[in-house]
This record gives sequence, C-alpha cells and structure tokens, in this order.
Amino acid sequence: MERLVFLPVAFALAIIASPFHLSYFAFAILAGLGIILFDFVRGKEESFEPQFGYWSVLLGLVCLAIAFYISNSYAITFEALDHDRTFPKLVRRLPYFGVTFLTIGAVIVIKSIFNRR
Repeated sequence: MERLVFLPVAFALAIIASPFHLSYFAFAILAGLGIILFDFVRGKEESFEPQFGYWSVLLGLVCLAIAFYISNSYAITFEALDHDRTFPKLVRRLPYFGVTFLTIGAVIVIKSIFNRR
C-alpha cells in the first residue's frame, strides 16, 4: 500500500518526460531512478540493503532475457513487442520491467558501496 504513494510521482515523471520524447528505455531508467530517489526522500532506508539490490539486478536480467528470447523468436524489436497486442500485457512490458529493475538494483548497490566507505 505504501508504494501507491509513488503513483503521483510516476504521473509527474510521465508528464515531465513527454515533452522530451524520451525513448522506451529512457523512461524506464527515469522510473527506476525516481522510485529509489522517492524512497530516499521519504526516509525509507531499509530498501537500500545490498541484497535487495542484487536481487533487483537479477530480476531485471531475467526479465530482459525472457523479453530478448521472445523478441528473437518472433524476429521483432522490443518496441515492436510493446506495440503488438497479440501478446499479454505482462509479456509486452518485460523489457520495461527489466530495465527498471536493473536501474533500481544498480542504484542500491552503488549507494551501499558508498555507504560502506
């Protein structure tokens, strides 16, 4: 339920990103950074544990690997996969989820490395 607090921030990010005509992956990176920075501003330091970052990176790699396999099997790009309505919505969003989880994981791991020093 607490993650729903991020919803207005996600809408604001989408409104900010639209005039810049950001690509599919640029918006995923922006969303990943926005989620982590929003948690940091709210003071939710427990999400910055390195294990969560490693699991986020692993989950992002799995999502991207599955999306790559599907897009390679059908000889389409990630963007074409997103626009193809014959696939379920979850499958169409796999590249977006993968990049977002990779960004979240990378920010958490980098922040934990800086906190150790």
